[in-house]
Amino acid sequence: AEYIVGRRSIDASPAIGVAIYGEHTKQMDRLIKFADFAMFQAKMLKNTSARSISVFDMQEFIKSEKSTITTKLIRDAVEKKTFKTVFQPILNVHSGKIEAYEALSRPLDNSLPHIGAIFDIANKNWLLKPLSRALSEITRDSWLQKGNGRGLFVNEPPFFLYGEGELDPMEELAQRIGPDKVTIEITEQVQYDREI
Repeated sequence: AEYIVGRRSIDASPAIGVAIYGEHTKQMDRLIKFADFAMFQAKMLKNTSARSISVFDMQEFIKSEKSTITTKLIRDAVEKKTFKTVFQPILNVHSGKIEAYEALSRPLDNSLPHIGAIFDIANKNWLLKPLSRALSEITRDSWLQKGNGRGLFVNEPPFFLYGEGELDPMEELAQRIGPDKVTIEITEQVQYDREI
């Protein structure tokens, strides 16, 4: 619908969230929260030119609450750098000797999902760069403490290759131990390209 505000014309459509007393809850504060959630769901509907009405859905609400909690845990883990790097050996098939290691990141908090899910959640919540930077710094520091002169394979998101005025932790590691000792594999460029 078109509305005139002062001298301007504004095209807007309502988003209506419905929560039913007695069916969804009997507590007024929760009823308001549920209706607000349903209104948010209505705003997310694709057809924004028409009136959008959404009835509260407990399953969607629970899913959203879990996602919010997980996102907060990830944000805290990034801020506090509560991840570890494990170094998986890469063996030469012919000699049977370890030729290099692959750096694999793991959360220290067991309530967090596996690292792939953490990256997916981080990507949806604009945490991908800080997460990647924290993991790279942890990997760099761990390798400098434990590294034994062999090569290191690291997964990096593509945006670190474009430079932003500061040295990437993996570039710094390569400078310190030798550029031929660090190999970077570009991680999920298609999936995470929205931050490039």
